[in-house]
Amino acid sequence: MMSNVFSYRITMRVAPGLLIVLMIFVDTVLFPSGNALTTLCPDILAGACMLLMYPLSYEDGRFSFVCAFVAAAVLILTRLTAGLFGLPIMVMALPLLLAPVAYGMLRLYGRYRNVRALCRLDGVWCKVEDDALAFYLKAYMALLVLYLLADPLGLRHIADILVSLCAGVLFVLLYIRAYSGATCFIGRRKESEVRRISAEWEAHPEMDPGTALQLERIYRKVERYMNDRKPFLDYDFSLDALADAMFCNKAYLSRAINLHSGRNFRQYVNHYRVQYATQMMDSDPHVRVMEVASRAGFHSMVTFSMAFKLNMNITPGEYRAGLQVRRLQ
Repeated sequence: MMSNVFSYRITMRVAPGLLIVLMIFVDTVLFPSGNALTTLCPDILAGACMLLMYPLSYEDGRFSFVCAFVAAAVLILTRLTAGLFGLPIMVMALPLLLAPVAYGMLRLYGRYRNVRALCRLDGVWCKVEDDALAFYLKAYMALLVLYLLADPLGLRHIADILVSLCAGVLFVLLYIRAYSGATCFIGRRKESEVRRISAEWEAHPEMDPGTALQLERIYRKVERYMNDRKPFLDYDFSLDALADAMFCNKAYLSRAINLHSGRNFRQYVNHYRVQYATQMMDSDPHVRVMEVASRAGFHSMVTFSMAFKLNMNITPGEYRAGLQVRRLQ
């Protein structure tokens, strides 16, 4: 695992920047003639080409490291060869076109070769990562095509400016993607929601993403209702009463509470009651425990003590005694 992380950092955070520096050095020092934009544009595209090989969250980083290293070596060698022998720009840009295509084909082959691994790649987050990568590949290819067509169309100067600006933006987005793990594709808030749904999907593979999202919304609504209305203070508060208040199916409601709180309905309600009881004792450490239990919605001292011990790991009497000691100190 540590070797994978090391490969990620070396390949995707350091190597693309070093590649651009090396390309600029080759262009400006060894071959100083020519327009600055004409030399800078393919250099930025080369860095973006490296970043496109950044492994997704479910991929092995070692393969990406090898492919990126080979691609970088070929790009530098091609630039040196083209500069020395005066080869046309089409030949210079050919590795830029072939490298991400070859990498994508190899990744595709590796994915479909292992059927068991393929069946695990239907998570929501994996799909978002795949869509984001496909979008960046299309943008990269569009810029490269525009760059290659500039000479035949006599638009070299305009293309150099346009492609350089767009390639710079693409490189920054890909670098942020490699550094932070975000896709830079759908927004951070939406990414967090997708990651949460994907984790629930993996934990409960029988649940489709639409159901997971629906259960999450139900739970959020229940949380607001419990905090605002405090229905748990009623002795007879039940799952049926909560379902009626939420205008929700009882089975869905129970499933949402189990999934997101890790408790069944009775434990969930008692958790709120215990929190309310601690707030009462915090405001008045001398209040009687029996009164606290009654006002918090418990039928008896036995159920109150058991629920309090389960949630707080101490008895109500010990909690109140601790408050009194802290007050004296």
